[in-house]
Amino acid sequence: MGEETQADEAAAAAHTEGRAAARELVAEYEAEHGPIPDEHHRHAREFMAEAGLLDSATS
Repeated sequence: MGEETQADEAAAAAHTEGRAAARELVAEYEAEHGPIPDEHHRHAREFMAEAGLLDSATS
C-alpha cells in the first residue's frame, strides 16, 4: 500500500501537463492583451471551486 499505480502516475502527469498548458495560455493571452484583472481571476477560481476543479491545496 502507498505505492502509486501506473494509472495514478499517468493521471498525475496529465494533471501537471494540463496546469502547465493553462499557465502557458494565460501568459500568451496576457502578452497580447495585458494582464487579466484580479476580479476575473477571483471569478474563475470561484467557478472552478464550485465545479470541483481545484485541488484543496490550490483553492
